[in-house]
Amino acid sequence: MRGTELVYQALMEHFGLPARRKLGQIKPEPWLHKVVLTAWAPPLEALALCVRACYDVRRDMVGFERYRRRLGMAAGFDRYRAEYPVRREFSTLRVDLKKNNAGLRDAIEGFGFKLKLANK
Repeated sequence: MRGTELVYQALMEHFGLPARRKLGQIKPEPWLHKVVLTAWAPPLEALALCVRACYDVRRDMVGFERYRRRLGMAAGFDRYRAEYPVRREFSTLRVDLKKNNAGLRDAIEGFGFKLKLANK
């Protein structure tokens, strides 16, 4: 969806037309908006939790393998990509971090999640 938006924006700019739609206006709302973490959450485990909240890599492995077996590597990849299910970008999940933990903060921000520090 984001790639389609980028192409749309570039086309509108190229033809000198105003972009009338933004991705946020047409994409379905995420079912999970935020995750709240404490400052003492282990960074790798917390990061894995946030990633799985947006995207399950195991689903890709199983799905792609099914197509690869049936169609071969190249054709299987192309077919799986053409039928790929919608998945959320990490930036659609807000992570509230209670108190600052530099290692955890850096990991969460490094993966592109929206971070909100709640210094209570």
